[in-house]
Parts: sequence; structure tokens; C-alpha cells
Amino acid sequence: MGKLKGNPHAWMALIAMCLTALYVGGIGWNCISLYFPPIIEEWGVTRTEVSLVVTILSTIHMIIATFAFGQIASRIGIRKMLVIGGILNTAGFIVMAMSNNIPMLYVGAALFGTGIGFTSNSTYNTALTKWFKKNQSTMISIVATTSSVVGIVSATVVNAIIASAGWRTGFLITAAIAAVCCIAGFFLYKGEPEKLGELPMYAEEETAEETVAEAEDGVSFKRFLTSAQGWMLIVAWLFIGIAGYVIQGNLALFANDYGYAAHAGTLLSVLLATCAIFMPIAGRICDKLGSKWMVFIGMGAVVINCAILRFTTPPIAMMYVIAILAGFSWDANIVPVAKSILESSGNREFSKKTGVLVGMQAFGVALAPTVFNMFYDFGGQTYDVGLIFMAILAIIVMILFIFGTRPIKSEK
Repeated sequence: MGKLKGNPHAWMALIAMCLTALYVGGIGWNCISLYFPPIIEEWGVTRTEVSLVVTILSTIHMIIATFAFGQIASRIGIRKMLVIGGILNTAGFIVMAMSNNIPMLYVGAALFGTGIGFTSNSTYNTALTKWFKKNQSTMISIVATTSSVVGIVSATVVNAIIASAGWRTGFLITAAIAAVCCIAGFFLYKGEPEKLGELPMYAEEETAEETVAEAEDGVSFKRFLTSAQGWMLIVAWLFIGIAGYVIQGNLALFANDYGYAAHAGTLLSVLLATCAIFMPIAGRICDKLGSKWMVFIGMGAVVINCAILRFTTPPIAMMYVIAILAGFSWDANIVPVAKSILESSGNREFSKKTGVLVGMQAFGVALAPTVFNMFYDFGGQTYDVGLIFMAILAIIVMILFIFGTRPIKSEK
């Protein structure tokens, strides 16, 4: 049995999650849009056809996270999920690299999206919440920071590879990195503490059995779904996905509209750098003050950005401010999930609860570009109404979090 504050398996679990985030988010998700221009040019397809790749990824992720993650995690455990997800992700990159038409590209995207369902935020939240009895949000923020930091570097590297060796080579190199990280993660992550008969980090009890019992305090998944707080959080995380991603997802379009197209890549790097720098701070805010305060910061940033874009014609310096604020908003999409569950309903059946909330957030991200651009297409090619709508959505999220994170009364 490991020492209370020195269990190596806990730190190995953290490293395994960071490696997974490295290839799933840092190189995979963050760079997927870089492949679109050369594919459009080579195949002569529309932007909408290629952009459906993102919709497929996020929708499949949402379905798995919402309806299957909890059951899968309970049945086979996180370690096997890392392996299955890694195989699916690697296969998805290879299929996309071998694609010669849109349907085959969609098949690769579906494989990648399924792999993401096994190896994304739900996995990190569940594994780290089991291995760390305190500072869970901080640990989760470390994993999320890994994704952002790798994204800053990989965006430039992948773009250079695509330019010099072609987009298929970029996918194949990503597949190789995914395979290596998957294998490393399998050997590093030994399983959950209760299965190993060990204490998680910072546990105050002296036996693994007592720790497991303590970890399962709180209300059941069924009670969570039948409570007002549970549904407030479900709706809030759907809206966070939409409002928190919409500026990031359209940043390049905003840059182009205002005549700053040459700065689009740099603006994205600034956004990701902000995510990486602020992520550990966001974790500490959640751990020390509560999840709602990080949500207030992120959604407040959405409101400010919407006001700037709605009522001004921002100079380039202001566009960088918008990118920084959008970085805060994206941190609010990731870090507070686990803490919001612990605050409202405890650790009992945690994987099922986190699956639903992460699924709602992923669905919101999938909807964000479509919803926002519908305002543009049907509103006289202007985002004015859409920006007001997103600001209102962000305010609703803040209100929902005030009440949704209040403890749910236990079953009688």
C-alpha cells in the first residue's frame, strides 16, 4: 500500500492522462481544422462538407459520454478504455490519411470521435477523481494544460508538415504519436485504487475499504437526474459548450471579416497560450472558491467579447484581447466539471454523472458553429443578433450555476 501522500500509481495515472490529452486534444482535436484547406483545394468540396468532420466528432463524443461512458467505465475500467480509445483514435487518423473522398473522411472522423468518447474529459475526470482525494480540479487542469501547451506547438509543426509533405502525412504522423502514447498510457495507468487495494492521494482514512466508502458519499445518479440541481447543471453545461466555444470556433472568421486574416493563426496561438497559462489557476479557483466562480469568469469573458464585437470595430490589438478572453472562456468549458458534480451530488456514481455533463458540453460545442452561423446566414450576413443571444446564454449559465451547485438532498 502506498503512502498517503506519495502513492506512485496516482502520479503515474496523472502522467497517463497527460499523454492521452497530448495526442487526443493537443495534436488531434486542436489541429483538425488545419487539414481542411488542403482537402478543399484537392477535392473541390465545400467548406460545409469538410466542416461536418467536427460535427461528427463532437456528436459521437456526446452520445458516448452521455449515454454510455458511465456504464462502460464501471464495466471495463479506465485502463481498458485508454487502450480501446487509443486504437480507435489511431485507426481514425489512418483512415483519414487514406481517404480519397468525403464519405471515407467521415468514416475516419467517426472512428476518431468514438475514440474521443473513450479518452477525453470524462476519462480524465473519473480517473483523477478516484486517485486524488483533494485538489481534483487542479489535477484535471494539469491534463487540460497539457492539451493546450501541445496545441500551441503542434499547430505550427503540423501546419508546416502539411505544407511540405501533404495533409496525409500529417495524419499518419499523428497516428504514430497516438499509438505510442496509447501504449505508454497502458503501462503507466495500472487501474483504479480500489481495484489495486491502495489509498488514493491525500486520503485521510487508513484502509482502502474506508476510502472507497467515503469516495461514494453523495446522492445516486438516479437522484441526480431527478433533482432540480441536476437538470440545472445539465442545461448549464450544454449552454457552456455553446457560449464558451463560439468565439474560439469563429475567431478566424472574425479576423477575416475585420481584415486581419494574416493574424488568424497567431490569434489562435494566443488563445491556446492563455488556456495553458490560466488552466492551473482555474483549477485552484475551483478547488478553493468553488466551480461557479470559474464559470463566472469564463462566461463573463463571453459577455465582454460579445459586447466588443457587437458594438465596436475592434483594432488588431483588441482582437488579441478577445483571443485572451476566449481562452478564459474555454478554460470554463473544461476545468469546473468535476467540482460542480462534487459540490452538488458527491462522488457516488461519479463516472455516470460526469459522462452526462461532459456529453452535454460536447454537444454544445458541436452546436456552437452551426447555431451561431445561422444567425449570420438568416440575419443579413451579420452576427449582431447572434452576439446578443450568446451574451444572454452566458448570463443564464451563471444563474444556473448559482443554484445548480447547491447540495442535492439525499434520498429518504
